[in-house]
Amino acid sequence: MQLRTRPILAALATVGVAAAGLVGTTATAPSAEAASSSVRVFSHNLEKKGTAINRVRELSDGGGPEVLLLQEVCSSLIPKLQDIGYTHYRQRRTSTKCSGDQGIGEAVVWTGKSAEVSGTVSVPLNATPVDNHTYGLACLDINHGGHAFRACSTHLVAGGAANDAFRHDLTKAIKATTGSWMSTKVVLVGGDFNTTPGSATMNAMYGVGSASGGEFRELAQSAGTGSTARSGKNTFYSKKIDYIFASKAATRTGGGTEQVKDSPSDHRVLFGAVPLR
Repeated sequence: MQLRTRPILAALATVGVAAAGLVGTTATAPSAEAASSSVRVFSHNLEKKGTAINRVRELSDGGGPEVLLLQEVCSSLIPKLQDIGYTHYRQRRTSTKCSGDQGIGEAVVWTGKSAEVSGTVSVPLNATPVDNHTYGLACLDINHGGHAFRACSTHLVAGGAANDAFRHDLTKAIKATTGSWMSTKVVLVGGDFNTTPGSATMNAMYGVGSASGGEFRELAQSAGTGSTARSGKNTFYSKKIDYIFASKAATRTGGGTEQVKDSPSDHRVLFGAVPLR
């Protein structure tokens, strides 16, 4: 895989787009090439470790262009991601746990051609910082294989039941934000949701299955033909809190794959093929 380095793109305070350094441009239409039947997507909470980047890179090398959705990314790690592909970073807070760093946040990496990236978007989901955190989406617009994608990484608030209501507010904000994108793009949202599939928090994400109120199909549902179950492989010790979602209108019910692999992080790497219509 040819390696590319791209300059870090500063997180936007409000929703915005910057394409190839030109602020204010919009995503271009995908080419008329034959549409790809799937896209490989990775989601991983790095736990602030550069060695976890090495693990993701090991798993993704040689598999063709892929989307990497990463969380708990210290700002000092951005150069390592730029060596893999086009990188967009959204700072969520100033970190006290990243040695020598000014920030920690989410990143999206596209390992294909840099010319296929048409813009970046950063969306805050909570207007007022909570415990110095601004939760949100870090997104890349990508035109590849006959599809226009908006691929977003997110990381919801941690903690016990006391934060359930806030997490639910954040997933409802994701639904409200992404809904208008789906008419023109395949929307991918992945990350650490800090909650299990059966939680009411996830109702705003799941678009198939019981208690579904969202517009997405989860990777585990595409991996099981016609599955509507809210389940999937464990990603954090003996539970599932990491997810890869794709807009259900743009995806097929089956034909996908789901895998997890161990990592130096305390989270496993979640990845698989998202089957496209």
